[in-house]
Amino acid sequence: MSTPDEFIQKQVEEGTASFGSDADAYKVVFNSIKKEPHFKLSPDFANKVSLFASPEKSFNWEKFLFISGGLGFVIAFIYVIASLNTTFSFGAFTFLSSYQGLLFFGTSLLFLLNWLDKKLIHARTEHT
Repeated sequence: MSTPDEFIQKQVEEGTASFGSDADAYKVVFNSIKKEPHFKLSPDFANKVSLFASPEKSFNWEKFLFISGGLGFVIAFIYVIASLNTTFSFGAFTFLSSYQGLLFFGTSLLFLLNWLDKKLIHARTEHT
């Protein structure tokens, strides 16, 4: 107990008799804290408050940088292709002609696994 206020507060909390204007003030404060407030918020209070908040119109820098970067990449790619006079050939992929059956099996297996994933695994997670 370092101050007289703390001493009075402790007496009021314990319910022991204390006299004086300070003790009466503490009693009034503690009695008013125990009471419930007399007002209730309306059910649509949150909606009314949210109407006052308007979203700020700001410039979307991420979208701007994404689009300008993609556009810059396409322009640079076209410039390089045009300036180097490149010719396209699929000669590097001629070895794949002997693996036609393997390529067909691999792509059909991928489509089958994707279909099974959608039908069996994701169907269970959506219903829970």
